[in-house]
Amino acid sequence: MGAIAIAGSGPSRVLLWLCLCVVPLAAAPTRAQEAPASDFPGMQLRARVEAHVQRQKEVLKVDLAHYALVFPIEPEDFDAYMQQVLLRFDGHDVVLGGAEGVESHGGGLLAFLLDHWRPSSRAAVLTDRFWFEANRSRLELAQIYRSHQRQIFLPVPGRKADAIEGMLPETPQLARMQFRSRAPTGGVASVEADSYSFLRLLVEREEDPSHTWVNRLGQTLSADLLLSEAWDHYVAKSSPDDELADHSNLHLVEVLLAFSRRRASSATPDTDRRDANEIKRRFLAVELRRTDFAADTWSLRVGHHLESLGRLLDDPRVAWSPDEKRQVKDWLRSLDKATDRDLDGAEVAHFLKGLRAIEQHRAKLEDSAP
Repeated sequence: MGAIAIAGSGPSRVLLWLCLCVVPLAAAPTRAQEAPASDFPGMQLRARVEAHVQRQKEVLKVDLAHYALVFPIEPEDFDAYMQQVLLRFDGHDVVLGGAEGVESHGGGLLAFLLDHWRPSSRAAVLTDRFWFEANRSRLELAQIYRSHQRQIFLPVPGRKADAIEGMLPETPQLARMQFRSRAPTGGVASVEADSYSFLRLLVEREEDPSHTWVNRLGQTLSADLLLSEAWDHYVAKSSPDDELADHSNLHLVEVLLAFSRRRASSATPDTDRRDANEIKRRFLAVELRRTDFAADTWSLRVGHHLESLGRLLDDPRVAWSPDEKRQVKDWLRSLDKATDRDLDGAEVAHFLKGLRAIEQHRAKLEDSAP
């Protein structure tokens, strides 16, 4: 997942964030630090990143959401992280964030809670009530979930969010979040954010994906509608600018594979099941065809692409043709040649999560694999 950063942070907080989270990949790890590498494409990078992350483990822990991609979270670290989270209210809606602003990834903090909170040593559910130390109050997670349903919306090209007035787009769109909260200086502040974390929660937590609700902009939505729109948006789009315009684009493989699994487990024979191989084909045709990343976005994009590739390899429904195997290995081989590039600290977790999965499933990419 992406970092649960706080939008609207001041200069001192930004400087602290950069000091703590931008950590370059060491140019020449010692033999004692470097894990054994193999000649399989990508594994030289895998060994170096693993060694680097182990050295920078405590630094990476500052961003616990990324840390959790590659390490288990200790209860005391979870507690310290969540003590910084502040509830903000606007009428019936609640927004999560910190003292200086709202979360930058819509639904990220709620997803973090549901993924890692263990009340009475069990997995958290929406009916659990969490104690928010910063507010000195307890709130049911379902209240945040329902609020996010009202805050998520489908953009309508040519119209600002507040002017949608119940309209739905005519072409597939990727959902966004609109957070409104009381500003410290008075009045209401409105902030837009990406939606991939909440889209994932809709796949996992919505009991009836066809159930509809009305959001704050008057749109009638459902989990099926939002995720189908995201699917069609992903398959149709091929511009690299999309990834930078909305961070959700970098996580859609994860979200849409989950959507496809949900459809496959509950769909009737005549229902659109959404074939996971369609996502693989688009990923290979777009993400893994690019070689012209700008230096300042290389780490961001390649780290997420590696994680997405790992998730595709994790999925037993995804099949790999000989040509596809060769393409993947050629792309991984090109990364082995690029290990002198610096990596942003938070993105290292995406690199390592993906490379671990690739190593685990490397047999699927061997020439003899079916």
